Amino acid sequence: MAAALAVLRMAAALEPDPVEAMAWYRSVPIAVLDGLTAAELVRQGRAHAVLTFLRAAIEIDRAQERTLQ
Repeated sequence: MAAALAVLRMAAALEPDPVEAMAWYRSVPIAVLDGLTAAELVRQGRAHAVLTFLRAAIEIDRAQERTLQ
């Protein structure tokens, strides 16, 4: 449960709408993580991989925002 909350909190940095964040968590496959959803990865004990993925996505998002300014 704690791992799922950590993933969802970090996902909120990219998707502030909690309904959309939960939809992503449950149903969007992450290609670079064996095509599994975040929920599947957390159940497998791989929350650290999802958090690493999200950190990279947040950094890319921030870099793009800086470029557009």
